[in-house]
Amino acid sequence: MSGSSQNRKRMSFKVEPVPAEQRDWLYSDSAKDAERECIGHLRFDTGSSGKEFWTSWWPHNEVLNRQPFKKEVDYVVNTLRKRGNPLSDLYSMIHFCGEHGNEAALSQDFRSFGFKIETEAHEYLLRLTPFRGDYSYIYCYDKEAQRTHAKDQAWEHLAADDVKNIQCVDSQYFPVIRTAEHTLNCEIHGEPVKLFYEVSKHDDGEGFTIHSDGKDIWNLMPEPELRKLEPVLSQAVSFAGWQKE
Repeated sequence: MSGSSQNRKRMSFKVEPVPAEQRDWLYSDSAKDAERECIGHLRFDTGSSGKEFWTSWWPHNEVLNRQPFKKEVDYVVNTLRKRGNPLSDLYSMIHFCGEHGNEAALSQDFRSFGFKIETEAHEYLLRLTPFRGDYSYIYCYDKEAQRTHAKDQAWEHLAADDVKNIQCVDSQYFPVIRTAEHTLNCEIHGEPVKLFYEVSKHDDGEGFTIHSDGKDIWNLMPEPELRKLEPVLSQAVSFAGWQKE
């Protein structure tokens, strides 16, 4: 069976050499699974004839290992296995790896090769070892979960400078309790956030609190950063007051 590009069936996705910065994504790493949002990996071989396809699935994250991923990974693998495509048989795999040898080789002995498939929702990292009796692997990653994880990580290291495009939209003063409450719109890591900035006057001085809807900035931002942010909010409140005059 020929594995030439002329006989290759049209695929709705590209199979490209894996970028250098993602080569370690071709291997299991439990310490990095959460950050990379690895769903699991598929181990396979082509059997003694080179034309079989024996697989084992190793889940890494059961929460992500569900629809629509299951339907998509089934489609991706079955497409790769169509006649003439990279995984249709051992000979097609050998030919495909040979076509991309210098770019995709993972070692100087040209024994294993790394490739990447990217869909709208997932990344598939293929480590192909086109030798009879050797295993090859497909590692599967959830892109939306990666974005969510990155945002969560950013919020865990929140700084005053991360609060941008601040605009005061409402202010109220309660003279009996000597407290001013201000509502401000802003952006944090590109997301719109509403802040609630409260200033209270006491006989022995003044205090403030800053809270936000959703994830509470008061609990997530270190105290030095909150103190750095407070005068910035105060300035935004003053500017809004000048505009009303």
